[in-house]
Amino acid sequence: VFQRYVLNQSVGWSDELLRLLLVWITFLGGAIAFGRGTHLGMNLIERWLPRRTLRLLNAAVFLLIMVFAAVLLWQGVIATRTAFGQMFTMTNIPVGWQYLAAPTAAAMMLIYGVRNLIERQDPIPTGPGHGHDAEAEVEGF
Repeated sequence: VFQRYVLNQSVGWSDELLRLLLVWITFLGGAIAFGRGTHLGMNLIERWLPRRTLRLLNAAVFLLIMVFAAVLLWQGVIATRTAFGQMFTMTNIPVGWQYLAAPTAAAMMLIYGVRNLIERQDPIPTGPGHGHDAEAEVEGF
């Protein structure tokens, strides 16, 4: 702050470093939330759907997420390989390190997805307060 407002100079490397960290935190956080079943979801109609329909819907959503993660992994690797040829201006760090967050998170999502498919009947875990278990949690509390 002192350097920016008093000396009228900005620290260029901090913007690059913050952007790099923000991208990594965002992608890793999304992958971890998917694995734990705490990622933001639209569950407005879950209470009114029969259990069988809900399981089919969850399976379709799970399949779409896994396809998305596979495409993100594939395209992310391509983009990352290209980006390693570019450098950030101030830090001289390869831009590929920033791009690497996408295929890393996609690989994590695929691993979590396979794990959830093996360990659970429903492939998409629901965190606390979601779906049919919300009433049981409130009553049991």
